[in-house]
Amino acid sequence: MALARAARAQIARIASKGNGTLTDPVLAALPYEPSLGQLRAIGDVAFRLASPGRMNRVVAGAMWRAGKNAGGVAAMLIVVEGRGQAVDDGTD
Repeated sequence: MALARAARAQIARIASKGNGTLTDPVLAALPYEPSLGQLRAIGDVAFRLASPGRMNRVVAGAMWRAGKNAGGVAAMLIVVEGRGQAVDDGTD
């Protein structure tokens, strides 16, 4: 199992480099100011999306209340800014 997981981890993927054209206006339009921890988590996700390696990230802690939703939307927008496709399957 570990060998199969290691082999899958080596598969390159297309990096998604956002430019802020969608993400910045959406974050600015939020009815609250995102916390420093939330912005740090979004920045970490953006950094990982821009790398060619696979991303497996659980967001917890600083991303509370609507922050997890804003973080998820920001991640999807970063992918779209990088000319990728993002889908929300509707599960919580």
